[in-house]
Amino acid sequence: EVLYYQAKLNFPAEVRRDEIDDRIGLVLAQLDLQDVRKSVVGDEVRRGLSGGQRKRLNVAMELMSEPAALLLDEPTSGLDARSAIQLIRQCRGLASSGRTVVMTIHQPRREAFDLFDKLLLLTKGGKLAYFGPAKDSRRYFTARTDVDPKTASNPADYVLDVLDPVDPDLGRQADEWRDDFRQSPLWGRFVGSRLTEDDRKMEASASVHRGGVKADFLRQLGVLTARYARLKLRDGSALTVQLIQAPVIAGIALLLFHKGRFSPLFLQDDITPTLFVLIASAVWFGCSNVAREIVGERAVFQRERMGRLRPGPYLLSKLGVQAGLVALQVALMLAMLVPFVPLEGGLLMLFGVAMLAGCSSMAVGFLVSAISRTQLQAIQLVPLV
Repeated sequence: EVLYYQAKLNFPAEVRRDEIDDRIGLVLAQLDLQDVRKSVVGDEVRRGLSGGQRKRLNVAMELMSEPAALLLDEPTSGLDARSAIQLIRQCRGLASSGRTVVMTIHQPRREAFDLFDKLLLLTKGGKLAYFGPAKDSRRYFTARTDVDPKTASNPADYVLDVLDPVDPDLGRQADEWRDDFRQSPLWGRFVGSRLTEDDRKMEASASVHRGGVKADFLRQLGVLTARYARLKLRDGSALTVQLIQAPVIAGIALLLFHKGRFSPLFLQDDITPTLFVLIASAVWFGCSNVAREIVGERAVFQRERMGRLRPGPYLLSKLGVQAGLVALQVALMLAMLVPFVPLEGGLLMLFGVAMLAGCSSMAVGFLVSAISRTQLQAIQLVPLV
């Protein structure tokens, strides 16, 4: 489902469902995710995919659009050794199939290091110390340093020991490493010979307008609404708590305001307290229901925004689904209050005014969610609002 919605948001409308399904199957096979295709992704609260599987799912989302290059920022961080090597082997397979995979990685084990084609090392200040075949890096540095090769069996650890040795007497300045590399045959083969050609290509591509075709507004609205409704229905416990608020508040209001029970001083049969509870509840429903929606999905939104996601359909999809929930909450309250509490005005008018209050409050709740840095901060702002 994650890959399906990724495709629906970014692919042209002409792409058929069977083509999307075929693409999903191919990507799952490439990253060895077939066994968990029916599993929930999960989060901090609900268990789902393992850390390694979630990392591979992130790669799979990018592979849906068949990119020529993948840029991965420490994809193995936080993974155990087995999951890390498995992920790198998957990336090795992608590179062998014709894609360029660029990866920053923190001290890979030897089995992982040997899977890389080329290695780029920067010294302090971002100065280039080495770029060339990964397998040749140890020999290159051994010939240019007094650091004993036996200090580390792993070539990745050894080159780091050379560039930043424990013994400061064995260290060299960043400029020295840069100058050494520029004088080596590797510079001419892998860097110098490509600079002029690459500069021409960059100038040519910079002159071309790269604005993509805008995604269809109504199509995205439909896809996002379906996805958001499915997410809400899946979270049964949160949805139950959200819906049970209405009958609980209505029940308390009945205890206080049923006919003959409440007669304020000087104001016999005053309906103002009951109306206040009704409208205040609608305001509470609208604001509290949505206060965590945007801040809780900020990382997802920013990622999809870098694709073809429009902010308008994203917000309207949430407004539509949450407005339906507020309508259900208000209807539940009125169904319990109207038969037993003296409320003036037609049922439609009472429902309409409460819905206006709820939807206005919902818009404020989305604003709170958008400006909050954390979900906790958003929840703390709701009572003030």
